Amino acid sequence: MIRRCCIAAVVVVASSAAPARAQVVGSFSWQTQPYCNVVTVTIVQQGGLYQLTGADDLCGAGTAPVSGTALPTAAGVVLGFTTVAPDGSAAHLSATVGVADGSGTWFDGAGHSGPFALNGGAAGAARPAPAIDVAQLSPAIYAGSGVAATVARSDHDHDDRYYTQAEVDVKLAAKAGLGEMLVLRMPPALDFVPEARLVNVPFTTTRAGRLEVQATTTFMSAVCATGAPYAYLLVNGVPVMSSVQPIQPAATTIAVLRGSTTTVVPAGAYQLTVAIDCSATGTLSSIAYGGVLASSVVVHP
Repeated sequence: MIRRCCIAAVVVVASSAAPARAQVVGSFSWQTQPYCNVVTVTIVQQGGLYQLTGADDLCGAGTAPVSGTALPTAAGVVLGFTTVAPDGSAAHLSATVGVADGSGTWFDGAGHSGPFALNGGAAGAARPAPAIDVAQLSPAIYAGSGVAATVARSDHDHDDRYYTQAEVDVKLAAKAGLGEMLVLRMPPALDFVPEARLVNVPFTTTRAGRLEVQATTTFMSAVCATGAPYAYLLVNGVPVMSSVQPIQPAATTIAVLRGSTTTVVPAGAYQLTVAIDCSATGTLSSIAYGGVLASSVVVHP
């Protein structure tokens, strides 16, 4: 049975001349409370040193080798040891125990601590695996309360200039509202009832999504009796409002019309139509149109 008097023997022997050969002081078990891990070591005096060898029981889940050194001080006995887990990670612990009762307090390199109870056997969770916290790095740069299991390479460029999750959400929300912003820039009096439908380009999609459509005409001009002329695209007769572009009256130009549907469109067969309308209550007087030079459809999720 482990006797508490043996702790005192470490201090007493240290005050005398160091023996020429190794002497076993005794075997001791401590629990690193509030965790359930029990560390059992044998203390051997080797000259002026006190060596610790033993094992951490990992709360019954296995065995982790323990090695270290004990040092008698005026406050008691200081033990410093390393526990190597089965995955190779190492936890460094320090404990100071009193001579009278053999118990004290322990600390590890990750900031955990608690009672170092001689012959302790209280219930508890397993001691946390070794981790890196800000105190081990640069508190001025990595201030905070979190921990990490890994660190970045020395050539990894990562600083506070990168967008945070909140900032990315704002950017995505702004992008999602792009269609609405384009609508606000459109002529408020345009009724989207085409004065002329110039061409129908058939296409078929194989999956549902928002359609980004584009058509480039060889030349286009229009004159309105009243109001101003605009061109835009229709998908199966539904206006793609973000595609609205003003066109010059009585001037031959190449027009590029591009826009996206504001809703998800099912897969199927469709027609892309180039349309002309006059703002306000105006009516179309004349148009000149050469045809579609190129067109494209992209299906977005």
